[in-house]
Amino acid sequence: MTYSFKHIITKLNAILLIAAVTILCSCGNKPKPANDEQANVTANDKALTFDGVLKCHSYTYNDGYFMTADYGCIYNPNGGNNWGNVVVYLVPQKASDITDDQIAAENKKINALNAAQYKKDYTIYVFLVDKKYLNYNKDGDPAYYQKDKFTETLYTYDSGSDKWNIIDTINVNGDATKEQTWRYSFLNKRVNKPKPAVVSGSDSISGEWLGTYNININEDHSDWRDMQKISLIVTKDSVIYHAEGYQIDQTYLLSGTENGASLQLKYKSALDNTESAVLDKTKDFGTITKNGKDYKWTCPYLNISFTEGKSAVYTLNKK
Repeated sequence: MTYSFKHIITKLNAILLIAAVTILCSCGNKPKPANDEQANVTANDKALTFDGVLKCHSYTYNDGYFMTADYGCIYNPNGGNNWGNVVVYLVPQKASDITDDQIAAENKKINALNAAQYKKDYTIYVFLVDKKYLNYNKDGDPAYYQKDKFTETLYTYDSGSDKWNIIDTINVNGDATKEQTWRYSFLNKRVNKPKPAVVSGSDSISGEWLGTYNININEDHSDWRDMQKISLIVTKDSVIYHAEGYQIDQTYLLSGTENGASLQLKYKSALDNTESAVLDKTKDFGTITKNGKDYKWTCPYLNISFTEGKSAVYTLNKK
């Protein structure tokens, strides 16, 4: 059987047309790629879990609980922490009375456990500053640190539902002492061994001293990294010192002893493992003197830390 050239061309055109229609139909049946909104819905449907950060850092003991050392678990987009800056606290479910000479052994013991054992034997609290509230400095330590204005969220693990639940949040607007006081107050109510009160000698601090005192050190320097924000929160039975600045985040409990028109301050203990090497040189936080509505502070610790040992008199702003 023979075919004309025209007949062959007609057949080829028909075959090509059928193939083209088949390809178009198959392409039309493929699922469309998810848009941004659909992708977000998919991501949000995933169960929130902090299991991956429970072993990101070692734990140290501090008055009734264990916490991640140094800065906690810093945001690491290329590692196991995609949430933000995280600090983890492990509170023993059974009452414990750990003495100073037992701390090293207890730290070693808890750091040998895995995440599943933490979830079984401890009440876990995770304080999270979401990554959207972080600044980045490649040369910083840590590289990611929170902005002046941020929201911190507190989560806990519920073994019954096997879920991480939000139990509290705090909005901070430039006053880091608010964050520290919030954390400390929350944990102090939940540890099986309450923190001892820090008192001024044998009596409480009188009402004229109560309040929050603030000062900025080196704020006139051209390099912003030299500036430090210092605050003192004085209550009737304790004084909380907080320093915040470039690579600085310190929170201490101090004792306060009244002596006429002055309040003498001494270091007692560090909160959240924020001790400075300066404490090896002095634990003297000096004296606040009152003259009418003016408050002056002389402080050997500040001098060594921030003014190269030069003596200074700091004028405090009281709220």
